[in-house]
Amino acid sequence: MPCGIRRVLKVAVTDASTEVPGARAPDTVGGTGGFGWHLINSLADQVQIRIDQPGGKTITAVLAPH
Repeated sequence: MPCGIRRVLKVAVTDASTEVPGARAPDTVGGTGGFGWHLINSLADQVQIRIDQPGGKTITAVLAPH
């Protein structure tokens, strides 16, 4: 790979909620989740949350090879 070029994977997900995600205890019994935010923050080099108008949000994660 030429010097100065960095390959990354950029993933963006949009939903209708304006609620900012946060860490919570995983629900291993009821199936309501709790794994995603921890996983994204563990794997991604950068995470950005953008509140969209008139509603919703977009979460963008950048993952680079290590």
